[in-house]
Amino acid sequence: MQQISWRHYVRIELFSFFLGVLLIAVGCVPKSTNETAASGRSQGRNNDLISVTVEIDFGGEPPNYLGETKILQGKTVFDALLGLSMTKIEFVGKGETCFVKSINGVANGGAPGPNWTYRVNDTLSKQSAGAYVLNDGDTVLWKLGGYDPDDK
Repeated sequence: MQQISWRHYVRIELFSFFLGVLLIAVGCVPKSTNETAASGRSQGRNNDLISVTVEIDFGGEPPNYLGETKILQGKTVFDALLGLSMTKIEFVGKGETCFVKSINGVANGGAPGPNWTYRVNDTLSKQSAGAYVLNDGDTVLWKLGGYDPDDK
């Protein structure tokens, strides 16, 4: 094992010190949490969390899931689904082209069905889960079944 001389050790310590000072001077070190929150408010950023209820109906196959998640205001149905700790999601695309292929290993059945659809506050959505922006207190129901716009 090679020993480091005290001179080499002092050089390393001085280099580390000056590198830290340089990073702070050029702004590469993150601000503290309180400073970041304050600067976000002063710049007009909206980082408010909203509460959303998410229910997953596996088409009569237990276990169904009902839970609440918190997401940032301005986030989507898909973001709420990803926010659930117990879910494994397979999907393709993002935003307007986001398509959920399976939830917890239960996949869409294709043209004959059953397939995953979602409703927000009992209204069947006509847009991608990656594009539907949620509001505080919304309830999202993901349901595996046939497509029926009147089915609740």
